Amino acid sequence: MSLKPVLTGLIVLLGVSLPFGILAPSRATANAPHLSLAESWPKADEELAESPEEVRLRFTEAPQMNGTSLRLRPMDAEPLDIGKTIATVEDDKIVVASIPMPLEYGTYEVLWRAMARDGHVVRGDFQFEFRTER
Repeated sequence: MSLKPVLTGLIVLLGVSLPFGILAPSRATANAPHLSLAESWPKADEELAESPEEVRLRFTEAPQMNGTSLRLRPMDAEPLDIGKTIATVEDDKIVVASIPMPLEYGTYEVLWRAMARDGHVVRGDFQFEFRTER
C-alpha cells in the first residue's frame, strides 16, 4: 500500500483548513487567563503548631487589587474579620491579609478571589489546620 494518496489527502486537508482556522487553536484557548495561584502560606493541608499572623498568596502574575480578596473561616462557621487584602511592596504578585487575633485550634478554610489584568476572575480555596503539637 502506497502512502502517497494518504499524504496527498493530508496536504490538501491542511491547505484548505488552515486558511479558515479550522485546525488552528481556538481563540478561547489562546486568550485563557494566565493568572493562577502559585503558592500559599499557610500551605494547603498544612498542620500548624502556631497561629498564623497572616495569609499570604503568590500568583503567577500580579492581580488587579480591586477584584482580589481573601477570606478566612473556621470550618462550618462564618468568615473571620481579617485585615484588608493588599499587594506586598516587594512583589506585586503576592497578596496578604493580616490575621489580627490568635486563632482557636481547628481547621480553617482560605477562600480567595483574584482578577487578572484582562478582567478574568479566578477563585479557589484550600484548608489548613491549627492544632497543638502531639
